[in-house]
Amino acid sequence: MIFEQSQPCRHIFEIIEGTVKLTIALPDGRRQILAVLGPGDLLGLPLVQQHNTSAIAISDVRVKQIARSVFDASLLLQRRAAAQLQKQFLKMQDMIVSLGRRNATERIASYILETAKSGNHDDATPNQPPWSFTLALSQTDLADHLGLTLETVSRELTKLKNHKIIRMCGRNHLEVLDPSRLSEFADNVSYPQAAVNCEAPEPVSARRRGRAAR
Repeated sequence: MIFEQSQPCRHIFEIIEGTVKLTIALPDGRRQILAVLGPGDLLGLPLVQQHNTSAIAISDVRVKQIARSVFDASLLLQRRAAAQLQKQFLKMQDMIVSLGRRNATERIASYILETAKSGNHDDATPNQPPWSFTLALSQTDLADHLGLTLETVSRELTKLKNHKIIRMCGRNHLEVLDPSRLSEFADNVSYPQAAVNCEAPEPVSARRRGRAAR
């Protein structure tokens, strides 16, 4: 663990190698995985009195520790931090949509599609199917990240395999065989729309006559 939720925030960290997950502990003992960060990302943002998340390595990790005073004096680091926070904000918006409007299949498909488009592929032609990559999160972590149970994650991955949209090669290695169909699963989000009254309003004089007749 690089730092723990509620610990004093005295430094930020730059990931040099490896992958780190940011988690938040809930009062009932459960946890929510908020983000997965990699090389070049900064940990410990925003700089507040206490860390509001825990940063946990999910692979072999090498980080660079940066003192707050160094961060405060570096315009470059501040710009990087601002850009990263903006990126994380946009991802949080998408996560709110996922948790509020997407069903289990759509959440899994959306996560796989986002990971596939991130460019972290093992093959030399990431723009051509099949996309091949290793999921940074285990199925247990994926369940915590997407607000699902482990059983649901396993079932939905099997469903995508049976539709020949993905292929699992080992425990966490995955190939996207049909990006178009995966995108259809990910984008099938329905938003409630306000009912619209298409009838023309009754003239005021007619309403008055109706009340007089009653």
